[in-house]
Amino acid sequence: MRILAATLTSLLFLASCATAPAPPPIRWTVAPDSGEYQTYLDGGTASISGQVFLRTVGGDVKVGAGSPVTLDPATAYSHEWWHQAGKWWLRRAITPPDPIFAQARHTTTADAEGRFHFEDLAAGSYYLRSQVTWDAGRYTYVDDTQGGLVWRQVALKDGEKVDVVLTWPNPELP
Repeated sequence: MRILAATLTSLLFLASCATAPAPPPIRWTVAPDSGEYQTYLDGGTASISGQVFLRTVGGDVKVGAGSPVTLDPATAYSHEWWHQAGKWWLRRAITPPDPIFAQARHTTTADAEGRFHFEDLAAGSYYLRSQVTWDAGRYTYVDDTQGGLVWRQVALKDGEKVDVVLTWPNPELP
């Protein structure tokens, strides 16, 4: 019986040491177009505010306090990045290698209630992304992090102020 318990304990320990697989490399089929990004780089009069949160299976609400929130212009280049890497990889920030993408990206940190705000934005379409994670605390010998990535696409008009609830499931996504 002791051997079985020791074996199970060893297996659980080894499982907790496993690392997540590396994301597959992105194969770019679309080149960045500086003209497509220029409108976003010039700025504008629109703004996005909102709150990041998830609801647990038990009904508790977990807010994205202190979570990074990113806002990327929805261009042909970022669309490809988004579908290959942007909405899937929680623990690794994968930024496309083109500097214009990084220059056009807006970032902020959600406050203690998971609230965020972006201003002086150009009219256009954006990918809004954050994460909400928490330690379930059930086990001390394994990573018991729960939660995940939340995202949506947001369209803005000049001067528009949009309030966004960033959660999952997002009823606006297919």
